[in-house]
Amino acid sequence: MNILARVKDFLTYWAVKITHGMLTCREADQFMVDYLEYRLDPQVRERFENHLENCICCRNFLTAYRRTIELARACAEPPVPAAGPRMPPALMEAIIAARKGVSPPS
Repeated sequence: MNILARVKDFLTYWAVKITHGMLTCREADQFMVDYLEYRLDPQVRERFENHLENCICCRNFLTAYRRTIELARACAEPPVPAAGPRMPPALMEAIIAARKGVSPPS
């Protein structure tokens, strides 16, 4: 059996299992990413949301998972520059010189 046939069988198994009964927490965990990225089939999404309505643990896990994604994205973004006027170069040089105890350049 080739890999594509195995994947198809796996997906068919899960689709049938989901559309014909309530998800377990372990099964719901398998769909978190697809749920957040809106890639679930409407029937599967409905079963997943039904599970979330009845399972505080999975709701808490989903909330934490979303927050983790937000934090990871924030870490990847460049820092926002500080607002306000930029310090004139001459002032910066004078401050550096004063810290070193030398006269600033003219």
